[in-house]
Amino acid sequence: RSHPDTALGRISKLQLLSRTLPITGVICLPIALCVEPGAYTVANLSQPLLHLRICIIAAALAGMLYAELKLVKLLSAVAFNVLATIHQIPIVMAGVILQHNHVDKFSTYGFGACLLGALVYAAARQQDRHASTEH
Repeated sequence: RSHPDTALGRISKLQLLSRTLPITGVICLPIALCVEPGAYTVANLSQPLLHLRICIIAAALAGMLYAELKLVKLLSAVAFNVLATIHQIPIVMAGVILQHNHVDKFSTYGFGACLLGALVYAAARQQDRHASTEH
């Protein structure tokens, strides 16, 4: 967490998003133009529903980023990444079941190592909480 005396500690999460999201757009637009030049024709860009869909997706992404920043504030960056690792379980399972994706053994080992690390972190955090309540 940022110290309240720092500039980052004095701004709200929405102010942080209002500064980072435009920078992300400025960086991603030239990359998108280079990687997908055919997608940015006048015919494609003048579709009636395109602008509405862009606004809906942008609002959803801003909401998701805001929620992620709130979670990081409530938990910690490490705990958030632990939750993100655990969140991958249903995504992988859905890919295997619904799309018949193949997961090779090294991917399984790596994923297992991430889960093991998440469990070790959760146990260490619980032990730290228990130790701090005893003092």
